[in-house]
Amino acid sequence: MNKEIYFNDEELNKIIESLNKKKDKLIEIIDKQKNMNEKMHMFWGGTSGDKAYEALKKHEKKYESYINAINIRIDFLEKVKRSYLNLDDYLNKKINDNGNIDA
Repeated sequence: MNKEIYFNDEELNKIIESLNKKKDKLIEIIDKQKNMNEKMHMFWGGTSGDKAYEALKKHEKKYESYINAINIRIDFLEKVKRSYLNLDDYLNKKINDNGNIDA
């Protein structure tokens, strides 16, 4: 890796890993929530049961939107990382092939 251009690959990997863990935790929460919603809906009928079920479904959708937002951020960070690594490889190849960056 080119030492003159600073890019902290390890730090970026930590951030991506942290986001993935948060996403996994949200997926776990939403799966439990869905399971509870379905069980509750089976045993709690009538208008009040339906309203409670709909309210819980709204929470479910919030978690899904959070998961989507995290996925967007993860994709962006991975794209930044790939772009930097590609640029770094390109610069190193040019330097090695021609002894300077003006090649």
